[in-house]
Amino acid sequence: MPDNQYLSKNRFSTPKPLHFLVAFHGEGKALIEHLSLKKDLSNNEFPAFVGENAVVGVTGVGRVNAALVTALCIERYGSPETLVINLGICGSASLPHGTICSVVKVHDREARTTYFPEPLVRSNFFEATLETHSQPVTDVGDLIAPDNIVDMEASGVLTAAYRFFDTSQVQIVKIVSDALSDRFLQRSELEELFQSHTEAILRLTESLQEILTPDEPLLSDADEKLLKSISERLRLTHQQQFQLRQEATRSSIRLQRVLTAIELPAFERPRDKREAKKFFQEVLDVLAAP
Repeated sequence: MPDNQYLSKNRFSTPKPLHFLVAFHGEGKALIEHLSLKKDLSNNEFPAFVGENAVVGVTGVGRVNAALVTALCIERYGSPETLVINLGICGSASLPHGTICSVVKVHDREARTTYFPEPLVRSNFFEATLETHSQPVTDVGDLIAPDNIVDMEASGVLTAAYRFFDTSQVQIVKIVSDALSDRFLQRSELEELFQSHTEAILRLTESLQEILTPDEPLLSDADEKLLKSISERLRLTHQQQFQLRQEATRSSIRLQRVLTAIELPAFERPRDKREAKKFFQEVLDVLAAP
């Protein structure tokens, strides 16, 4: 379970709701200008540009740098309500140059781990599976699947951010810059590529903020009572309770419905852990269904 309670007592700065993590300054320049962000001269750990509601942190290249700066950025400017967005370029053997992608699955090829960031709002972004590699990829044969996009930072951002937040607060947005090339774009090329998508990215973040900081609780008292009943009957662990709540919240957001209106599977108290796990998965499947 993420541990973000101490973030409410930020040690360094007034918390910023939006954290944009970019590898290069050119990827964040349009946002910096659009949001009127200023460089934080008191920050000697990494380049950061801050404003009233947002920070753009420049991580440098690679998943290790991305993980380190993401953690530092959250510790310095974060709060329990922070939304983290990894914004950057990617390579693709199949998508046209300039395609903007919302990433729904990330493979870390070096660590051999897989993450599932789940976009909470619909957008016209292409939904993609991404692979994070430690070196530029120039051969499509090095990919798990030829249609996957590839970068060098996303899994690092996820590894660090998931220490603090659940999956709904961490989003990966990539823009196709090349057809699997090891050539780094010039700064002017980066700036032009991201300038054309700034408005769309800001619209996405506004929609996400509305969902993550609603005026009223996403789950009603009746919903909470139902979740408690399921947890007790199945004797769920803390991690399973967290997973149940996350799936229930996503279902409420996605389908605009209360949980008590969902036809959940009927089951008696399970006889053993194996049966409890089976019943639990059935509940998750129903909540995840369209």
